[in-house]
Amino acid sequence: MNKKYILLKVALIVLLYVAVVNVISLYNYNKLSASSALKNWKILERSGSDISFYLPLQNKRYAILKMDPKKEVLIRAASFSYSLSKIAYVSNTRKGFYVYAVNPTDATDRKLLFPNPKGYVEKLTWSPDGKKIAFVGKVEPKEEPEFDKNDPTTWTPRYNSLYSYDMDTKSIQLLVNEGVREISNQCWSLDSKKIVYENIKGNIYIYDFDLNTSDLFIEKADCATWSPNGKWIAYAQGKVKEENYFIMSPDKTQKELLIKRANLWQNIRLIRSVMGYLIWSPDSQYVYYDRDVGIILDAEQPRPFIMNVATRKEYAIK
Repeated sequence: MNKKYILLKVALIVLLYVAVVNVISLYNYNKLSASSALKNWKILERSGSDISFYLPLQNKRYAILKMDPKKEVLIRAASFSYSLSKIAYVSNTRKGFYVYAVNPTDATDRKLLFPNPKGYVEKLTWSPDGKKIAFVGKVEPKEEPEFDKNDPTTWTPRYNSLYSYDMDTKSIQLLVNEGVREISNQCWSLDSKKIVYENIKGNIYIYDFDLNTSDLFIEKADCATWSPNGKWIAYAQGKVKEENYFIMSPDKTQKELLIKRANLWQNIRLIRSVMGYLIWSPDSQYVYYDRDVGIILDAEQPRPFIMNVATRKEYAIK
């Protein structure tokens, strides 16, 4: 048989397979969007220095904050409060970093939470009880504390340390004085007493406010997000472009594969969103993420998906 004919036949089969998968995914999504009670599920997104919120089940976007070129304001990070009544965000100007809270329906109604002109702030996230905001960065202390080699909070702050800002006392607490690579916007435990984060060595830890300690959760993993109901911590593990997403209970007694790299034409991609990577729905029943879909990998516009956590059914967003 002609070799060119065989190659053409294989290519047509692959194209047909991808087309069928896409049609089924879109059909499933249409059923989900028509029947789901999550039509108002909001996800914060950043495009450059502009912030908008995205309604995945309606596939609509609404602008909230935009960069002010006259003041050279750069919006570095943002986070919804769990009640969705406020958005905290980091503004970077020539005078330094400033953290504000703003009404999502009225961007002119904003309040300065704290300035950090000599330091650095990003990766901020609001606690479920609304009383704290965790962030990664560097804050210069007003007074040098008495040094104690056994107490990391007395050490000189480093870049990419983990802090919390108390909304009631207006104070900043240094939590982890070491290289903290990432926190997602869903890094808090349900009771607002713990934070899951990734360090610069690529290991995931859980910080405990009551004990003031960090314990290793899992090695060689990233993109950790805590489900809003507190039951699961999701994370990615594996080689670049070969990672799968897993969910594990905080006490590490249960572990399940959540999202598998389906095949050569369906890579999982990191979410390009200020919310973090894999994003949980408010009721913890669904997750939102990106995949590359198609024969050409590393496409500029990978397709977003929603998955039902219980059934593992994927819904491609049209």
